[in-house]
Amino acid sequence: GFYVFPEPVPVPSFTVPGIYGGSISTDEFAGTVTLLNFWATWCPPCRREMPAIERLHKQMEGYNFRIVAVSVSENKQTVQKFLESENYTFPIYLDERGAIGASLASQGIPTSYIIDATGAIIAGIVGAYDFDNEEIIRILREISQ
Repeated sequence: GFYVFPEPVPVPSFTVPGIYGGSISTDEFAGTVTLLNFWATWCPPCRREMPAIERLHKQMEGYNFRIVAVSVSENKQTVQKFLESENYTFPIYLDERGAIGASLASQGIPTSYIIDATGAIIAGIVGAYDFDNEEIIRILREISQ
């Protein structure tokens, strides 16, 4: 389901605040394989894929891997209320104005990218994906060692 780019693509520069404090910027992506996911609480396909992202988060513990899930165009209170009801433990960030989502998820949400350890996008997908399937876990583990 992922489109693999013929050549790695630089990630546009941005910084997003974490839902519970802190922030992350694209400068920090280098050195770690990252699943960058754009989603929203009102999006049924986004909500459907989140349990699989949570399972992926747990299965990738101990690997050089992180998840950066960015809520697009929603306020902090809405996202926090949703997260409290679901008990997700993977990192959630906020793009309250939707500016980052407009450029990186312009075809719709959910949109996800795999960013390699050099900090470049190597694959992407628009639409929900089963992130805890054996094949993607094997690939992510292989590139995250």
